Amino acid sequence: MKKLLIILLILASAISFSKIYFTSPDVLIYPNRTIYFRSNEQFYVQVFRFNINKNVLQGILYGDMEISDFTLKKQSDDVYKIILPDIPGAYYVLVKGGKNAVNNLFFLTHFEAFVASSKKQLFFSVYDLKNKRFINKLYYYDKNLKKTLTGPIFNFDIERYKSKVFFIDNNVVFLSKYGGWSSYPEKKAIVFTDKPIYKPGDIIHFRVNLFKRSKDKYIPYPSTVTISLKDPFNNIIYSNTFKTDEYGGAVFDYKTTSEIITGNYTVIVKENNDVISWFYFLIQDYTKPTYTITLTPSSTQIVAGNTLQVKLKATYLNGDPVKNAEVLFYGFLNTNLINKMRVVTDNNGEAVYYLHLDKPGMYKIQALVVDDSGKQYDKKIYVEAKADNVNIESKIENNILKLYITDLSGNPLNGIGVVTINDVDSYFKVLNGRAEIEIPKNVWKVTVKFGKEIKNIFTRYSRGESGILTADKMEVKLGETVNITVEPKNDVGILVTGAEQIRDFILITKKQTVTIKIPNDEIAKSYFVQFYGLKSYDLLNIKIKHNRVKKLNIVLNKSVYKPGEFVNVAFEKSKSLKIVSVVDEGLYLISNPPSVLENLYPEHPYPDFDVYKSIRYIYFGSLSKFEKNIKSHIFASTKETSERRIRDYFPETAYWNPKLYENEFSFKAPDSITKWRVTAYEISKDYIAEGNINFVVTKPFEIKIFVPDFLTVGDNVNGLLYIKNYTGNKGKVEVKLSAENVEMINFESGTFYIEKDLKIPFKIKVSNEGTATITAEASMLNEYDGIKISIPIQPQYFEKNISKIIKINGEKIFNKEDEIRIINNIKDILKPSIKALIKYPYGCVEQTMSSFYPALVAKKFVEYPNLDDIILKGLQRLLKFQHRDGGWGWWMNDESSVFMTSYVLEGLYYTKLLGYYFPNEVIENAIIYLKKQKLNGYSAFVLNLFGEKVDFQGENIIDYVYTSPEKIREYAIEDNDKAYIKGTGFYSNVQLTSIAIRTLSRNNKYLDLRDKMINYLLSMKRGPFWYSTKDTALSVLAIIESQDFEKYKSNLIIEENEKNIIVKGNGYVEVKSIEKIHSQNVSNGIKIQNELFKRYEVLFDDKYIDAFLPLDSKYIPVSISYTSTPTFFSPIPDDISKIIHGGTPVSFSNNNLVIEGPFKFIGNDYYFEDGFYSVQFAANQDFEIHKGDFLKTVINIDGKGEYLIVEEYLPACAQVIKNYSEKTPDYYGKFSYQWYEDYNLWYSYQDLKKDKIAFFIRYLNPGKLNYYWRVTYNGTFVKKPTYIFNMYYEDTFAIGSLDTFIIK
Repeated sequence: MKKLLIILLILASAISFSKIYFTSPDVLIYPNRTIYFRSNEQFYVQVFRFNINKNVLQGILYGDMEISDFTLKKQSDDVYKIILPDIPGAYYVLVKGGKNAVNNLFFLTHFEAFVASSKKQLFFSVYDLKNKRFINKLYYYDKNLKKTLTGPIFNFDIERYKSKVFFIDNNVVFLSKYGGWSSYPEKKAIVFTDKPIYKPGDIIHFRVNLFKRSKDKYIPYPSTVTISLKDPFNNIIYSNTFKTDEYGGAVFDYKTTSEIITGNYTVIVKENNDVISWFYFLIQDYTKPTYTITLTPSSTQIVAGNTLQVKLKATYLNGDPVKNAEVLFYGFLNTNLINKMRVVTDNNGEAVYYLHLDKPGMYKIQALVVDDSGKQYDKKIYVEAKADNVNIESKIENNILKLYITDLSGNPLNGIGVVTINDVDSYFKVLNGRAEIEIPKNVWKVTVKFGKEIKNIFTRYSRGESGILTADKMEVKLGETVNITVEPKNDVGILVTGAEQIRDFILITKKQTVTIKIPNDEIAKSYFVQFYGLKSYDLLNIKIKHNRVKKLNIVLNKSVYKPGEFVNVAFEKSKSLKIVSVVDEGLYLISNPPSVLENLYPEHPYPDFDVYKSIRYIYFGSLSKFEKNIKSHIFASTKETSERRIRDYFPETAYWNPKLYENEFSFKAPDSITKWRVTAYEISKDYIAEGNINFVVTKPFEIKIFVPDFLTVGDNVNGLLYIKNYTGNKGKVEVKLSAENVEMINFESGTFYIEKDLKIPFKIKVSNEGTATITAEASMLNEYDGIKISIPIQPQYFEKNISKIIKINGEKIFNKEDEIRIINNIKDILKPSIKALIKYPYGCVEQTMSSFYPALVAKKFVEYPNLDDIILKGLQRLLKFQHRDGGWGWWMNDESSVFMTSYVLEGLYYTKLLGYYFPNEVIENAIIYLKKQKLNGYSAFVLNLFGEKVDFQGENIIDYVYTSPEKIREYAIEDNDKAYIKGTGFYSNVQLTSIAIRTLSRNNKYLDLRDKMINYLLSMKRGPFWYSTKDTALSVLAIIESQDFEKYKSNLIIEENEKNIIVKGNGYVEVKSIEKIHSQNVSNGIKIQNELFKRYEVLFDDKYIDAFLPLDSKYIPVSISYTSTPTFFSPIPDDISKIIHGGTPVSFSNNNLVIEGPFKFIGNDYYFEDGFYSVQFAANQDFEIHKGDFLKTVINIDGKGEYLIVEEYLPACAQVIKNYSEKTPDYYGKFSYQWYEDYNLWYSYQDLKKDKIAFFIRYLNPGKLNYYWRVTYNGTFVKKPTYIFNMYYEDTFAIGSLDTFIIK
């Protein structure tokens, strides 16, 4: 071995910021021997070579080592390359500079691996690139033993060979991924629900069904399962264990509340603690659509230069036309808005739109429709404008491009076309519409042109080569054979076949034909054949015909019903259990999830196994580490029928039965005038069947009430009665309208004249909170209809439930309305807090820790079901959130925090004492992180817990509460009964006082002061919580560790008189009351201001863009264009200056503004770029809001803070438009990078309800939040103040103003 040390010194130009880092992969595969790195300082290089052994493969470098030769060259500025000798092995490379150093272990190998892996299988072969042959033998280490594998095809159970490195003659092979996934696992759970979507307050009906594989299908089986529900923050909100029925089914319901968070929820199904399936469902505060929209173009392909006609038809779900609906048509060319038109539907619910298609391209036609309800729904279609009267259809078969070219009417054409292959043009002949062109190998782009029409056939951005594989059939039955021809052409590789598992792994070195047989037990819908070579790849998807799913025939006694009539449903030739739901068809317009059968037997375009090559990058750490309740769940309509009854029963699920054995059932049609969908699944031990059918509930004579979904005290709303008369008669109709808890204005019941339709406006005045009930009735000859609806009314104030713990020494008087509870045991105070923390529904690390830590305490303190499981889940969640640097932050990807890391470490310390296992590396890495940070009292205390002696001197009270009882006494603020430590910001009074109590208890000092501090904590308790989860967890821990509750005695008695409640004696009471907050325009640490802007659509560069302006704007932009450098200057009116932000206004004449960019309209986010613009304005005298207007609310927030919740309350006339993107010159177009854009606040979650939007903000800097809304009703509407509050300390909050909107 060489003993000469080679050190090279290279001078580099000195700069203020120095850096050295490698840019090459860890594994250098032949013929690559080059390592690249960057450096802008002086450095020297050392290279050491190691033979491959167990220690080297674990990153442990000692033993068989030699100093290696190498070549060092400068590639470019600051870029250098090290060229290693062509000798396989491990190379340790050190580059050391004056300020920085970098080192890494690189592996040089002649081997490339071809790997295929499924969930349980691992196949691979190794190819020697230098000697051009497959390797027949490899070594690997199993613990300390060196073992041998014999090839050239290596086939193993994947679990056995995970984290193994294979080698021979100092050549190594690293494998990764280790497994695919399976769409067809051995066991699977399918979740049936009564509806496709839910809203807050709904009861969710579930049936979870277990299936297991049996040859080529799934069959049900009985078992015991645990079913859990997880919320959008990944918190478990429900869990229960069930013993299934004989068909593998478990049935349960989950009741949501009106305050449940909206978003995606997950059903998790476990058997023997193994997750076998999960299922997603959505909770959203939606408004159910009541009508459908269809758009029918005169043609989906049309020659540019012609006019397109689009017919719209709006139809209520019961089949009635949507008459007199407002329709706004938009025409887009390549996503730019180029045309708009406003029309009204006729008596047939129809409208027509004409658009001249000037240019070739893809046009989008969008229609926004608003009926009398004020709600907006939309529909869009796409139409292609051709450059010529030519249509080109194509397909590629075995490297032959087959073309069929016709005119747009389908008549075949003749002539000469141009094909461009990899940017090379050639001509081809078209005869009777047909042409064939041979496509060579290594093609990345093919374009065909005929006449003016151009079609891109395909563009490939990789070197995949279609045509390597050909099959003699592409659709087969089980047990049939398929002949595959493989033509690799100057390539070597592997051929892999299968679907959810690997069936064949074949080495390919030349052209050959392979016969494969489709297994009789193949469960997948497709069988895949994949070639993977050094240079190229190809994939075939062969369809498999199965006979395992049947159609369930459903028969109704009729297709149209009146409200309250019996609906009789029957199943033909059904022999087994059925799951049946009858749901309002409108819900499927919001959410139409895949069929249950698609979840059971999914179809994928790619196999479940993975095929890949050796990895180039290595992480060395990975080498060395590594029916119980028997009850009915049937739900059905039960409203009694009557000829003259008021309709008031409007469920979205009319019938649900998760275990129907009979072949027929009946239920009464609900009062909703709509279309219904009957969906049924039959589960037997041999097959599964699916069926659905629709029916309509309607009346020829009907009355509707149109009012908002909710109201606010102070509203004065213009509502509408609509009476439909399709009886064929006309004449007088008697109309009655009454209301409870709202005042009806300017309406008197009486007689009206009707032909087919009648609309009667009315007004309601809202003065009281609670619920409003409106009843409308109409009668004509023998016809009658009545309807009653309920509308929630929210107050103008905020309501807080206040719960206080008060110490009584003698006598205290309380209000008669207060709820008083004597506390006989301190445990009774703490138990609700511990239980509330354990199930707290938020998901950051602090809240997880604040739930997890008390759960540990609860082991000895309270009884709680499945506590060990909860602790383990909390532990797993905390470990998942640990950062790479060893610390924890509040979330998975934010910065690590000394406080949060200390908080988690303290919890883990007690976790280990209780006997729960977790990796020691978690603790070690966290301790390393803390030692690198500036210590504080908490981190020093935690390090001492783990035996880490640190030299720490406190600097302030935040340090002293952890370390010094004397300083605690010095800083304590106390009176006769209470004492506390004053906090600031994140460190609240409660937090510091809790920590001080624990320190005094631990040191057994100043116990009288400690007891006063406990009194203070109890006085600050609000319900089960203190102010935050953090304060609650720390308070509970402090009181428990003090052991003060052991000696507590109470001798209180309660007396009452006509006015008061009197409590006498000594002890604690809990006082519950409701606080109503009427405050406005309050700012404590945060300032908020709401702005309102109205949208105007402005023509710019032949397309429409949005301009958002204040309501009092006296000028409205009409059009914008580029202009030349101006030579005329004039004063700019103030009314123009106030609606423009930025830029340099030059002149204003004849309502035309010349301005130099960048500038924007005051309410927009978008800035126009540099340049001169001409903006044509029109004078405006309409400063009011109208029904149908599109508005933007901006919440400006000034201040700094963390963990803020913004609750933005909506007026009852608002329909929030989610995910709206302002139309700009860059709208879905070119990329724009503008440093001068306004700062929009980042929020981590948004919860949208009908009456409010809630934003969660992790970090606050001055900025703004936006949302967009349509005005749906006219009248006067009250908007409750915006409310911003901090999750952790009460002294940071803001309340906006109570606003009133007058809608014309």
